[in-house]
Amino acid sequence: MVGVSKEPQALTEIDFNERHPFKSVIRENYVISLSDDKKTVTLSIPDFVTARDAWWGNKYYAVRIYVVVAQTADMVYNPVTEKWEPVVDGLELISRKVVSGWMFYNSESNDVNLSVSLDDPAFTMPGTVVLVAMGVEFALSANNGEPYPEPHCGSMSIVRSYNA
Repeated sequence: MVGVSKEPQALTEIDFNERHPFKSVIRENYVISLSDDKKTVTLSIPDFVTARDAWWGNKYYAVRIYVVVAQTADMVYNPVTEKWEPVVDGLELISRKVVSGWMFYNSESNDVNLSVSLDDPAFTMPGTVVLVAMGVEFALSANNGEPYPEPHCGSMSIVRSYNA
């Protein structure tokens, strides 16, 4: 059995949109960090320019970025059952998210900094891992000047995992 905590980046291969893989919609110049107190995850994207750093099949009106942090039970792959199974049963999934404001297409350079915090420090319970997912949502049009996101116009991926 191979646990996520033994291979912390194993889950970063997971993409939540096969038609528009995450790496094909945003430039990978972002930094994910976990604070020393293990409560806050921060996403930093220096010098983000929408037209250069975010791509979609159609021209878009605006884009926004999501960061989700989740603390969950460590998982191990069981080759007998061919399934991922929790190391510790009964642990509650704890998750939080933050969403940027809309950034309009062809906007000027912007340093994006998003932070999201757990209520308690991560890893206070044994057998847990922290996963960080990042998402990009596109609004292809506007309604009364406000970006109007339509379903399925975005992508998301697990971009980082941490273990104790």
